[in-house]
Amino acid sequence: MGNRQVVDSLEESGDQSDIPRKVEHWLYFENSKMMKRFIKAVKKKGFSIEEESNQMDGEGKYILSLSRMDAVDFDSINEVTDLLVEISEKYEGEYDGWETVVIEGEFTLE
Repeated sequence: MGNRQVVDSLEESGDQSDIPRKVEHWLYFENSKMMKRFIKAVKKKGFSIEEESNQMDGEGKYILSLSRMDAVDFDSINEVTDLLVEISEKYEGEYDGWETVVIEGEFTLE
């Protein structure tokens, strides 16, 4: 799904898209060395690694899951995904999408 579809789905569920929350992203790499270089680059941008495969999947790719606290309104998430696509292309990776939880109603950070 594209960003617009995910954001629309969140909004239909009553999500408060301007509230930052953990957003998880998935990427694929054909080369573990390039994946390691990508990881180093995105850590500098505040991303945390959730899961990193050490073996290729059935399609011959390494899977990487990472996250960061971000708002998910359309403009904000577009900036995030554009950044990840740009960096992943530099390291021969393929961005595959994101997901997050729905935050409804009144919410305050403590």
